[in-house]
Amino acid sequence: MDYYMDDSWSSSFGQRCDMSIEDDSLYLNSHLNHLKIVDYSDNILCVTQLDAGKRIGALYKLKFKYFDLESSLNCTNDFLEIYDSDVDGMTGKEPIRRFCGSDAPNISGIPTQRYVVFRFKTDYTIGGDGFRILATRTLPYPCFDDYFHCKAENRCIDGRLKCDGTPHCDDDADEEGCSVLEKIFGPIIALGVSGLIGVGILIVLGCTGICVGVCVCTCCRKRCARLCCRSRGNVVTPSSGDELVAKKTAKTDQSVVEESALEAPERFDGPMSLVLVMADPTAARSPTPPNDNISPVVGQRPTSVTARSERSPTPAAQQ
Repeated sequence: MDYYMDDSWSSSFGQRCDMSIEDDSLYLNSHLNHLKIVDYSDNILCVTQLDAGKRIGALYKLKFKYFDLESSLNCTNDFLEIYDSDVDGMTGKEPIRRFCGSDAPNISGIPTQRYVVFRFKTDYTIGGDGFRILATRTLPYPCFDDYFHCKAENRCIDGRLKCDGTPHCDDDADEEGCSVLEKIFGPIIALGVSGLIGVGILIVLGCTGICVGVCVCTCCRKRCARLCCRSRGNVVTPSSGDELVAKKTAKTDQSVVEESALEAPERFDGPMSLVLVMADPTAARSPTPPNDNISPVVGQRPTSVTARSERSPTPAAQQ
């Protein structure tokens, strides 16, 4: 389970300032930052107590997973203090040590009794990744039936912590001999709430990035296709809606040209041709007297029907 020492958070999200925690195994965090992407808040002042329980010899074993607070002389700016006592006993008592900087403290052998208290304070200047502490409750040997024996330190931990993806024994014996399913689901459980939230955020961002990339590539491809079609004179392939429209438009223009060619009258420039040209639409309503001396063809010598008949007698006359 994950708990946080950021007093700007609500207790509904795991904030445990001015509270006591009792659990077989837990993570105490400066803030929600399992993936180390967000600095802790400014002006934090939080005190959290861990209670190992009433069983004789129960202690918490502490281990820093990471540690990064602002460095300062005598750790006067941002710091974490650890007290080997309960909250009531820390009044007027010096902490075991005050920690800051980026080096994970070595706190083996602490605490020496049931309670341990953490005091986290920050200012308003430089931030950092904060800290993440693994706290495992241990009992003296011999172990109960539902407990696991850590031989390296000769202490006992809850049996449910075996094969949970997080080593609790000094020699990692609790993560040995695990089944395939335990090896798969153990690391997922070990992420805790903050880890699962971080993984979920990364998955959402990854999916969003993929969708945006696909959309951009598709739009660029269509735009490039349109530019190529314009440069080639609408020579297209039926790979998009715009190209199909261009192809249909080209076919329509070609059909109009062919129909115009079929409707146009044929012109014969031979001597026997007679072409009638209506220059004015009113000519159909008001015909002019025929004039055999005017040829309807520009540039052709005027020739009357009679003259043509004399030059070209019919077959009946020749007989």
